[in-house]
Amino acid sequence: MDAIFEQWNLLEFSFQTIGIDLESVWHVKSWRWFKVHLRGLLASDTAIARYFAPEPAATTPEVPDE
Repeated sequence: MDAIFEQWNLLEFSFQTIGIDLESVWHVKSWRWFKVHLRGLLASDTAIARYFAPEPAATTPEVPDE
């Protein structure tokens, strides 16, 4: 979980895209609430999900030697 917190800006931005201001809820919501929402963000097309699971780089097919 430490790696997640190292990317706080992306985390905050990703929560904001679903209408949640982390600053306003950080001290009033439970860790369970945070984990449930974080898992949803990581399973969706969000900035934080793309950071931790980037699309594989497109590779050019190799041309066989003649």
